[in-house]
Amino acid sequence: MLGRSEKKAWFYVSCAETKQILVFELDENARRLSLVEEHSVAGPEGPSLTSMPLAITPDHRFLYAAVRSGSYPASSFAIDPSSGRLSSVGTTNLPYSMAYIGTDRSGRFLFGASYSDAKVSVSAILPEGQLQREPVALLNTPSNPHSVVPDKANQIIYITCLGEDLILQHGFNSVTGHIEANRFAPISTRPGAGPRHQVLHPSGCLLYVLNELDATVASYRISQSQGLTPLQIIGLLPSGTRVRPSAADLHLTPDGGLLYGSDRGSSTLTSFIIDRRSGLLSRTSTISTEISPRGFNIDPSGSFLLAAGQHSDAVSLYAIVPLSGGLERIGRYATRTNPNWIETIGFQRASSGTEARCPPQDASREISSLATGGSSGAKATQLRFARCARADI
Repeated sequence: MLGRSEKKAWFYVSCAETKQILVFELDENARRLSLVEEHSVAGPEGPSLTSMPLAITPDHRFLYAAVRSGSYPASSFAIDPSSGRLSSVGTTNLPYSMAYIGTDRSGRFLFGASYSDAKVSVSAILPEGQLQREPVALLNTPSNPHSVVPDKANQIIYITCLGEDLILQHGFNSVTGHIEANRFAPISTRPGAGPRHQVLHPSGCLLYVLNELDATVASYRISQSQGLTPLQIIGLLPSGTRVRPSAADLHLTPDGGLLYGSDRGSSTLTSFIIDRRSGLLSRTSTISTEISPRGFNIDPSGSFLLAAGQHSDAVSLYAIVPLSGGLERIGRYATRTNPNWIETIGFQRASSGTEARCPPQDASREISSLATGGSSGAKATQLRFARCARADI
């Protein structure tokens, strides 16, 4: 077990129906959660429609919650580093209903993706944590943008557009917050895949994208000179699964060794091992979890996963089995109505003496073979496409 100066972390669970954030403290030694507080989020009477996305700055000083009703207020909170508790800093209206929010690598800007309005916004984060009133950038996108993730250098942003099966690759000015359209050409996914959430590997050389409509995970290699190159497509669900897929969320362990994805149609969590040489995924297990797991997250030690059931009004805590990535459920806790998004902060992992690195070039050639149906290694899983309704986004 890695040495740590502290044995606790915090999970922040967004509950859209009641517009509340539940703060849970994780006791790693006792392997359990305790509720620290329930914090209300400013907004109009009634729920935040469908979801209430959260984001935390990289320095863990501030948390943001975006309400998707009324005038679309985004609340800013300061995080107490000793208790994890939240204190309100202010509220600023966003220009649209945001299905996703996230920060740039510096923590100076907040991205928003409006699924319904086909817009991406960039809002400046002021030194005290509140958002600047007017966005510094607004971008029209293809239909249904669902997430915005910056590259490791904070110079490119990747935008998934579910409605047109595209991943945009725009330039980003980390000083002004301005967007340079099409630094690299958009990447087309498999028709009908529906790219939704995405995660950047700690090496900065690999991007994993969860496709909502066909429940697959697509892997891409990142080149500073050429942008994204497709590597692999693998199924989230075991072959023969007879449900209409509705993949929801995607997260990596901090060391970049394991990847997890959730599917609402089957109410499952799937684990993948990431080959450290090639970046290829191998599916290891799929387990039943809370009903409609729209959101989950992994604590900063990479030892625990917390999954929220949007239709069960509860969260389940899992211990992550080292090496295999298997999940052992060790607790279940009631929440308010419609838990849909989870963020987490905590202690720093002690250094293991190794660092996530880019796959070597010979591994890249191996990957290209697999991506086009090569026979060595883990084959890309092919799933029949069945287009799904896009109402519960």
